[in-house]
Amino acid sequence: METKNFEVNFEGITIYFYEINATLMEEVMDGVITGIPPLTRIWHNTSMTITHNSKSIRGRIIIIFKNQSPQSNSGISLICDLDAAAPLSIKASEMICRVVQYLFGWINSYAIDENIETKNGNKFLVPEFLYASSQFENQFPD
Repeated sequence: METKNFEVNFEGITIYFYEINATLMEEVMDGVITGIPPLTRIWHNTSMTITHNSKSIRGRIIIIFKNQSPQSNSGISLICDLDAAAPLSIKASEMICRVVQYLFGWINSYAIDENIETKNGNKFLVPEFLYASSQFENQFPD
């Protein structure tokens, strides 16, 4: 699923999405993943710009969401290109955390609205958003 060119305001941040691609991925060999795999993985290729009255983050964010349905090793990959702007009073780590939080909500709505199911018929259950801005401080210092 691909969505292009839309803007949202979320918790004091304006986010402009150039493109979002979401793809359901099924495990090629059932049973390869053992134990409890991570719920999500986040990668980014972004840069920050600070002006006299605002800051912005521009670039690409990739998130892999592991399905929380029982006995399912499927996931959704989300790749988005964006610009996000916020007042100087919002820390950079808080800004990126809010962007990621918005993306969790977006993918959850997508999974529900599109009735995403795995090959075994389970509905795709998106993991809860469990991140805090402190987890982004090393990559997004003020």
